[in-house]
Amino acid sequence: MSEIINLSDYEKHLKFLEGTGSIVFDHLNRIAYVALSARSHIEPLQKLTELLNYQAHTFHTADYAGNPIYHTNVMMSVGNHFAVVCTSSMPNENERNALLAGLENNSKELIEITGQQMVAYAGNMLEVSNSKEEPLLLLSETAIKSLTPNHVKSLEKYGSLVPVSIPVIERIGGGSIRCMVAEIFLPESSKFTRFNILQPQSNSDFEKYYGLRWRVLREPWNQPQGSERDDLEPTSIHRMAVAENGLVAGVARLHYLNETEAQIRFMAVAPEFQGKGVGKILVYALELEAKKSGRKRVFLQAREKAVPFYLRLGYSIVEKTFLLYEQIQHFSMEKEV
Repeated sequence: MSEIINLSDYEKHLKFLEGTGSIVFDHLNRIAYVALSARSHIEPLQKLTELLNYQAHTFHTADYAGNPIYHTNVMMSVGNHFAVVCTSSMPNENERNALLAGLENNSKELIEITGQQMVAYAGNMLEVSNSKEEPLLLLSETAIKSLTPNHVKSLEKYGSLVPVSIPVIERIGGGSIRCMVAEIFLPESSKFTRFNILQPQSNSDFEKYYGLRWRVLREPWNQPQGSERDDLEPTSIHRMAVAENGLVAGVARLHYLNETEAQIRFMAVAPEFQGKGVGKILVYALELEAKKSGRKRVFLQAREKAVPFYLRLGYSIVEKTFLLYEQIQHFSMEKEV
């Protein structure tokens, strides 16, 4: 963990963002959705989104009694490719239309729920993934019982439904499954501490660095040593992940395209270390370098097999591009940092 954001000073002014409930994040599009209420104020939200480089999207809600809904995650949930929303809880037509238009523009399938289903916590669900990177949708038994067959069919397109029985918190605590699960995107601690991210320094370091790059990215296609390098090496930022036993687990490079954009290239993870979080750590390290330099966007050319990996890290596909060695399809991808 490299940074802690502390917004507790806002409490002195009675301004709040409560736990996991106030904000529903769309991490792929870097949007923070917030239903304004006595528990969710715009001032700390603006500070948080500024620090995270997210866009704040606020709106007003009302329950059956006309009171603001206390938490955003009661009336909506946003997954990678869908959004569950209780639109009837949004009395302002302009705000409602703006929310729906934004979700549509970001290619989210809208799954609308009623006020009664919202009270049954049908909006309080969370998309997660298992160790095989298979998508799962967490929700309570109360919530799934309130859904229609069409709702279930729509949701199952985006992941296996995992209903959990939690009647006590729903009956007494006023919350459901989303209130009990926090999103963490850091690599697992055991994986994180197993590797050091280093800048190659010595001739020996660079020999290992380029050696792994060639072994993973060029040798399988019968390309000669030296083909893994280009003219930008001297001015680029190089990083390698080194395991505790001294082996180089992964390598990657960053170079600047212009004053606002940078490009990640030559990402390679040794086969024996794949699936252990090495690629994520390298991407995070290079994104941090790009951000520190003032760049706003990171661009890359991903091999087709690597596209799902980069999508999970928040990159979006720009277009289908070139075919390397007449067999490896590439896609240009980008991400705001």
